[in-house]
Amino acid sequence: APTSVKWLWPGRIPYGKLSLIVGDPGLGKSFVTLDLTARLTRGLGWPDGGISPCHNVIILSAEDDPADTIRPRIESQQGDPERVWILQGVKNIQGERHVNLGTDLNVIESLIHSVNASLIIIDPLSAYLGSVDSHKDAEVRSVLAPLSKLAESSGCAILGVMHLNKSAQYSAIYRASGSIAFVGSARVAFIVVGDPNNPNDRFLAPLKINIA
Repeated sequence: APTSVKWLWPGRIPYGKLSLIVGDPGLGKSFVTLDLTARLTRGLGWPDGGISPCHNVIILSAEDDPADTIRPRIESQQGDPERVWILQGVKNIQGERHVNLGTDLNVIESLIHSVNASLIIIDPLSAYLGSVDSHKDAEVRSVLAPLSKLAESSGCAILGVMHLNKSAQYSAIYRASGSIAFVGSARVAFIVVGDPNNPNDRFLAPLKINIA
């Protein structure tokens, strides 16, 4: 039976699906995700109008320190850090290890339900693939398909962050680092780019949206 898409950020980021933000290093991809986090945790307005719901957020970040980068950024944007959970590792009998999307979705699913999260940010997505070759479609899809299923079954929005490759001669949709399966598996993808006429400005542009 047909159903309508449910939106976390109306027309931009859907519940229950995998979305991406891609761009070169240093342009503000992570800043965008933390801006969204701040808006969600306080129920602030969206950039294009309307009030966001007030929700909890889970962050997996392999590059930014929680104490000196993530929390200060959230607070500087009037977010509520008490509504943010940062998943830094998984404990086992050997101690603690890095989160692996191929083996630890049950841990992530448990956390979604225990904290009632509406958004998961994975920054960058490639850091949590384990031994998967990010340039091989079949291997990438073997991880992203269950991740998309988790988004669907939990109703949680999942937002992955990715870098661009150096192949500037290709269309932007082919420039997410690694296999085209990343963009192919996502229902929504945005790109962060610098303004060639003003180095202080950025564009957050739709790269792919096939549901809106």
